[in-house]
Amino acid sequence: MEDRHLGRNSPTFTLEGHPEKFNNLIAFHGMLARIMRARKCPCKGSTGSPEIFCKLCKGDGLIYDFQRKFLQADEDSDVRGQANIVYPFRVPIIDVVKVERLLPEEQGGIVKYNISSFDTESIIISAPTGKPLPKHYEKMRVSYYFDRLTRITGEQVNVNAATRTLTTNETLYDGEHRFGNAGAIHGDIIIVDRVYHSETGFDFTDYTFNKRSIYLSQTDPEPEAGKILVDYFYAPPARVLPADLDLRQDQENFSTNLTSGTTRIGVDSWWDLSPGDLITLLPIELYKDEVLAHSNHGLDKLTEFDVCDIDDIIFDEDGLEYRKNTDFILRDYHNIDWIGNQPNYGKNISVRYAYRPTYSIFQEVPIPNAMENKKFPKTFYAHYYNKTLQKEPEKKSTVRFPGLQL
Repeated sequence: MEDRHLGRNSPTFTLEGHPEKFNNLIAFHGMLARIMRARKCPCKGSTGSPEIFCKLCKGDGLIYDFQRKFLQADEDSDVRGQANIVYPFRVPIIDVVKVERLLPEEQGGIVKYNISSFDTESIIISAPTGKPLPKHYEKMRVSYYFDRLTRITGEQVNVNAATRTLTTNETLYDGEHRFGNAGAIHGDIIIVDRVYHSETGFDFTDYTFNKRSIYLSQTDPEPEAGKILVDYFYAPPARVLPADLDLRQDQENFSTNLTSGTTRIGVDSWWDLSPGDLITLLPIELYKDEVLAHSNHGLDKLTEFDVCDIDDIIFDEDGLEYRKNTDFILRDYHNIDWIGNQPNYGKNISVRYAYRPTYSIFQEVPIPNAMENKKFPKTFYAHYYNKTLQKEPEKKSTVRFPGLQL
């Protein structure tokens, strides 16, 4: 069979892709976000049901962590020094996959160079037998792994002795790429190496941490303001491009409790994401009034995932008042931790809080865009988090409303 379509057999134009332009679009016009990967908690076991009082997942059945190692594939990097030093854009470098020179055949063709050594910021190369080192003006194609976390040593943190809570300042987003930070958005602590007293050298060893807060236990001495130092790693906020945002909060509740909310989100090509992973849009703060029954284990879980602030007073159904930092604190992503007086078990409490919308990825694979074998940003479909809980499929099969087709 012969195809006589001249436009297909003899194209009159060259199609070129520029992934860096797409990446720059995200970097300069994207929205700050927290991206977390979801893993099944070991407490689910063979039954598939999480334990309500699990210390790891708090009954959610999922554990969330942050991706640290990223692959930057086929980056156009510069050569400096004695033409044997390559400087990739993203640092610190963890591992190097390859370094190649890209030239037409008449100019020497593609040459794959040997990796002599590398440090956190540069790669030392050597030429294969019979080949010269690259010229300083020649572009190199480099594939390497980089670490996205930032290390902070010896930060003097803020201390709230009453609640035994430490909060960091150097996790604050610095407004790069000409963006301000009116919402005071912070990165998330990932690893804490050391918490210690600046004068005595005493090391605090019993603590937990979340977002930018470190919670000391009652077993260690009370922390002193201005004298507590911390060494840690944190993940700075990522940038994403959301489209077709749709929350649709409660207008469907008159007919069904199956609400909706979807979006498409573009992320940089090096993110390794899968269904269940969470993307929180950090600049957006919404407010919600919620009534829930007080639990019997000292923690009350709010509906929204990323609660960023809570009113100073909580009321219960008997009209009693409970005050923030005296009776309760906001802990983790959406938990009320009771540290003083608390309502009786089962009593309804009224809470007003601010939260940031969080979306859960539900598409099995990202929308592909690998034109010319280049790495372009990935696009995922995502549902609003509190409308995609694992209990939702059971609701669909068990809840029935007269005259409503589910």
